[in-house]
Amino acid sequence: MPPPSSLVESLCDDAAEAKHARQRLLAFAFAAADMLLEVTPEGVIRYAEGMFKSHFGASPEHFVGRPLATLIAPEDHAALAATLGLVLIRGRLPAQAFRLDDGARTPCALSAITIAGPTPRLCVTLGPLPARPPAGAQETEAQDATGFGRLAEARARTGSGTLGLLEVKGWAEAAARLPAEERRRLQGEVTQGLQARLGASATLGELEGGQYGVLGGAELDLPELRQALQDVLSETHDGPALTVDGAVLPLAAKGLTQAQAARALRHALVSFAQSGRAGLEQEGFVHGLTGWIKRVQARGTGLRGAIASGHFNLLFQPIVRLADRRLAHYEALVRPIPTPNQASTDSQEFVTCVEAIGLAEEFDLAVLDRALRTLVATPPAAIAVNVSALSMQSASFRTAMLKRITADRAPRRRLLVELTETAEIEDVAAAASFIGELRAAGVAVCIDDFGAGAAGFRYLRDFRVDGVKIDGSYVQGAGKGGRARELVAAMVALAGSVSATVIAETIETEEQAALMLSLAVDEGQGWLFGRPGVLPGGLA
Repeated sequence: MPPPSSLVESLCDDAAEAKHARQRLLAFAFAAADMLLEVTPEGVIRYAEGMFKSHFGASPEHFVGRPLATLIAPEDHAALAATLGLVLIRGRLPAQAFRLDDGARTPCALSAITIAGPTPRLCVTLGPLPARPPAGAQETEAQDATGFGRLAEARARTGSGTLGLLEVKGWAEAAARLPAEERRRLQGEVTQGLQARLGASATLGELEGGQYGVLGGAELDLPELRQALQDVLSETHDGPALTVDGAVLPLAAKGLTQAQAARALRHALVSFAQSGRAGLEQEGFVHGLTGWIKRVQARGTGLRGAIASGHFNLLFQPIVRLADRRLAHYEALVRPIPTPNQASTDSQEFVTCVEAIGLAEEFDLAVLDRALRTLVATPPAAIAVNVSALSMQSASFRTAMLKRITADRAPRRRLLVELTETAEIEDVAAAASFIGELRAAGVAVCIDDFGAGAAGFRYLRDFRVDGVKIDGSYVQGAGKGGRARELVAAMVALAGSVSATVIAETIETEEQAALMLSLAVDEGQGWLFGRPGVLPGGLA
């Protein structure tokens, strides 16, 4: 590494940059590290120095312009996004244990502080752990479907790596013949055996019964993956022979935006879960993520017609105050109606397709109109509707939405808006002004899926909001203790610092509800409190 004076000179294009370079060096001095980085609030590396060659086989310059997540093991990407978001709010964060994406999953300590300046920047250091990693930090274990989906989407956004999808033919029939305890034992043995064969260089996810996802490096070999699972089945299953099928999808998506790639990947997982390899082929994924996007674009006329004609229903799921279980409000959830051009009734697929071909604004306004009519018909219910960050970026959408909610007799004080992280909001000032207008009109604004990505933390910093809804994966993971529980506590504290109500989603058990209440979460949503349905005495 060059001496400090040389480093300053190498960082400076002009005198104005010299001050920032000196600040950077002072920031780097706060901890000894193997690798030093400057990162944008969006998580993109601006500057890198240190032992990149020994860890990753490439020079520091190779990583400039790439996401910081490129350096971190996929199974830690969700925690990384939350950590960077916390730094943006707090300004500094002590060392946290992570794993590098260097093949060996090398444990490391990540520390970060915010660098002052006109544009916020983060100084990040990666170094050896000061002590033995926490229990389980070096263990490689299978992700559940939700966690694996998030990791896969993160890889799709960066356009790196390969996704392998495996299905065991006849699994459902074989499992149905076994007692519940024996079925769970077999599932655990198969998963553990497959993970052992894949090693630490690949991330395994448990999808639906008998279905697995594998995230690997530049290329995964499908015959090898199939044989690995076949061998495990032969060792663990005594019943009729089971066969393995699957597919490998490259996550590089030339010509797609990051948001399009993530949506395409999300739909690939849904298609595989529903119909296996046949589902992937039917949806056009034999030509990669771009193949599906082209297929959806060809259906654009039918989707636009379904939106314009209101060919969807809204169901409503209750959100309750955890302290007394009294109703706070409902969330409106979309349920599409099958048509010749839109055969699927899967709501996630419908929304994903709509966003992928640029119909988010039309769709969000159509849902808003339906929700406003429902509010008029069912006083005194309060309803939350989702608004995509894609729509929020549009000046015409903002104007149209304000016109609707400020109309005479519009029930705006019983309307809530959940801002979803479907894309990065580029014009933060315009979005902040719009959110201010919504709140001034009496509409409460909440950040949806808080913690699922770094954008939610930036929204909390940049926007005045009334609530945050903690992503369900953290709620599910908090019961196991460790990092997920600590992050939930940190999110609650951050929300409290700006007087925002905290809602926990995907609460399914009394134990989860009690834990969220003990962590000072205000409200809860999930099957424990009610499934989506029609409003009492209201419209469907």
